[in-house]
Amino acid sequence: MKKPFKVLIPMFVARLLSACLASEMELEEKSKLQEVVEVSAKISSSDLMRHANILCSPQNRGRESPSNGGRRAARHIADEFRNLGLKPGGQAGAYYHFFKLKPGYRITSSLESFLSAISIGEYERGRHYMPIHTPNTRVDFDNLPCALVGYGLSTPDLGYDDYADIDVTGHAVIVFSGLPNEDWLKDKRRLSSLAYKARVPAERKAACLFIVDDPAGWRPRLAIEERLRLPDLHTKIESKIPVVHVKRDFVIELTGMSEFALQQLAKDIRSELKPSSKRLRGRTIHYHASMSGKAPMGRNVIGILPGRDKALAREAVVVGAHYDHLGEDGDGIFFGANDNASGVSALLAVGKAFSSLNTPPRRSIVFVAFDAEEVGQRGSWRYVERAPIALANSVLMVNFDMTGRNEPNEIFAGGTRSSAQLHEIHQWANKNVGLKLVHPTSLRLGLSDHSPFYERGVPILYFFGGLTVDYHTTDDRPEKLIPAKLELVSKLAFITAWSVAERKKRILFTKVQ
Repeated sequence: MKKPFKVLIPMFVARLLSACLASEMELEEKSKLQEVVEVSAKISSSDLMRHANILCSPQNRGRESPSNGGRRAARHIADEFRNLGLKPGGQAGAYYHFFKLKPGYRITSSLESFLSAISIGEYERGRHYMPIHTPNTRVDFDNLPCALVGYGLSTPDLGYDDYADIDVTGHAVIVFSGLPNEDWLKDKRRLSSLAYKARVPAERKAACLFIVDDPAGWRPRLAIEERLRLPDLHTKIESKIPVVHVKRDFVIELTGMSEFALQQLAKDIRSELKPSSKRLRGRTIHYHASMSGKAPMGRNVIGILPGRDKALAREAVVVGAHYDHLGEDGDGIFFGANDNASGVSALLAVGKAFSSLNTPPRRSIVFVAFDAEEVGQRGSWRYVERAPIALANSVLMVNFDMTGRNEPNEIFAGGTRSSAQLHEIHQWANKNVGLKLVHPTSLRLGLSDHSPFYERGVPILYFFGGLTVDYHTTDDRPEKLIPAKLELVSKLAFITAWSVAERKKRILFTKVQ
């Protein structure tokens, strides 16, 4: 016979307390632990899906930053923080934390390729390509000839120059990201930076630059990980020519080379350290782009639960997720259910759990819904520059990004080894949640909002459910989320964050890469 629920709870708490003491978590009162367990049990998949559906409403038009739809989503989050009784953590006593976005990053554009003046492909912004840099306010190219220029390096001092035997004047130049020689890693920041790779063709009078992820690293099972993004997030680009990030499908179609041939080309360049640049005879592109508007404003949404300990309340556990997505393109809406309505739903569920506690933890909890993650984590970088509780006093950053798909009982728990204590704590917490934890070696830095925190020496816990074929497409819809998985991840995050916030001693940061 199954024991009644009221009997199971004390036994559950006893096991938790024993594990706590064994892990030196220094949790003093059994009653507080019991309350945390009981509150975590109230985190519900129905509540999580309610938020996901609201955020993915067609009225929000994909939550692009900035847009009316994005502002609607921000208002929903701020209203939830207010209803939970969280203290405003933004500017002027409000929940909003405003910051300027790069002028003109919002653009309209079109891209088409041709072979002997016959169209061979029309491409969709956000799916096949993403403009990264557009000088002035408008770009208009028709019948632009193309050249494939290896890794796009000009380094005579290293005995390597992709541009040595090719004239790229007036051409669209296609280059691979990264470097062909690992021995050059000491100079990697300069040679692989987007600023450098854009400057070199501009000096050679090229018309524009297309950059694709290094084919030597392409693997079929990771094809969906080609994320159209800023490859070099924090280097100021002052190039006189446009820069566009493109997917492998575009390069395959434009060059007429197979995926295998492009991979082999990159590997041959790497093995021989000999450039293999060439013009793409008969192949041209039309590329048009225009910028609109002045420097728009992004807005993070911040709510704070003050800690109960007078001294430790000056320290904080930050729980965050980005709410912006890709907006719309033509007649299609990028709903962004997994990316990242799933994460924001978990953020709000954890916020509700913390606000339900009769006794808050010793440290403060800062809840942040980040804006402008999709354009270079600009919201989270702005947060670390002007945090409501000084970043030096942030003891942990928990980040949710795309937590609602793939295996229903499995989650990537990234960055846990950024603190030895954290690595133990989250595994202890998970013994009472039951997820299969995967600890990837990669921290996926530059790909989500935990990055600036780690770069500034804050331990991170990055919950990531993995990419899907619907990633950055209009098919990323709420009905495809796994509600039970969202519930489990939220419970694990809540217990882990509470445990770190309740400790008398802060967990310590360890740099792992």
